[in-house]
Amino acid sequence: MNMNRFNALSTAVAAAILFAAAGAASAQDKIKWKDRADTEGVVISLNIKDIKYRLTNSPAEQEEPSKNVRDIEFDQDNTLFPYEYSHGVAAFHKGDYKTAIEQLERAIDRIKRTNSPNHPMRDFARRYIVEAYLRAGDAAGVVTSAQELRKEKADSFFVRDSFLMQYQAAKMRRNAKGQEDTIKELEEAIKADRRLDVLQPDSELLRADFLEMNKRYSDALTIYSKFGANREVWKEVTLGTLRCLSGLGRTAELKSKVESILVEIKDKKDANPEVYLGALVARGDVQLSEGKIKEALLDYMKGALDPALSRQSAEHEAALAKAAIAAARFAKQFGERDKANKTTYVDRAKELREDLKKAYPQTGWSADVDGAIKEAERSQ
Repeated sequence: MNMNRFNALSTAVAAAILFAAAGAASAQDKIKWKDRADTEGVVISLNIKDIKYRLTNSPAEQEEPSKNVRDIEFDQDNTLFPYEYSHGVAAFHKGDYKTAIEQLERAIDRIKRTNSPNHPMRDFARRYIVEAYLRAGDAAGVVTSAQELRKEKADSFFVRDSFLMQYQAAKMRRNAKGQEDTIKELEEAIKADRRLDVLQPDSELLRADFLEMNKRYSDALTIYSKFGANREVWKEVTLGTLRCLSGLGRTAELKSKVESILVEIKDKKDANPEVYLGALVARGDVQLSEGKIKEALLDYMKGALDPALSRQSAEHEAALAKAAIAAARFAKQFGERDKANKTTYVDRAKELREDLKKAYPQTGWSADVDGAIKEAERSQ
């Protein structure tokens, strides 16, 4: 499951987001909408349901659904901006997550002491802290900080992200109980607070992901199919559907789905890198099922090594693993009669295995990859 909204925000936020008091007449916050031109003014409040703001030089308060917000750049000249925030964001982007967390916590304390303690800037700081723990591999820190974000503001603009990252942290550690606990916590939150109704699809899709992880592909596919027409979760549904069709061995349907996706995103892979990557992996699965090992290897390698696609995701992990497996199977075809080529592709499989373990230390693909390499080495 992914976190595209914040990833889209983070670059702009890192460069420009600064604290602006709601009443500062000179503030020039910029709201970037998904469907129209930017708006400049003062952001008053932001939560999972709506955003409230005043236009520049206008006292009238405006209100709109926050789902229409694509990005926000806060005024960078306001003197109330906590300097710890900029230091924390800079440390975050340098990979110094310990410093980032320390500085952002101090920034939050300073914000709380201002005359606008509930300013959206605090939510952004909280969101950075959760992801800092996630990137640092501190699953306990993710859970604690995600729950703190929700405790501080139950309807935060980033409440969705907090649940998704909490789930991801457990999944990275292969902590099935942690995953299930997160799903239950989200389900209970939705029941207790009607403001969180918008998270119902996320709750069900996390459940589908959990079923899929436990190889209950048919049950997971039933949930994914339910959201096929929901463009808000198109990426998650598309990727989950591809994985389930592959897991069920429904090759004809998988092939048709892959072809349809590649037509839809033709010339748009930069806008949908994970879906493009998922389609490449699925096409490789189709090729492999048809005995076209070399073609499958090329698809997997493209997904595994293309810099534009190589990022932390289940699809990239699968691309690396399946590229290693396909390379080993290709090597097996040569056997001892062509030892040079056999050695070349066994070595390539081993290199990919190392790339996989380096990028995903907790990978669940190790046994399959090791088995394929051993078979290739024994081939005659």
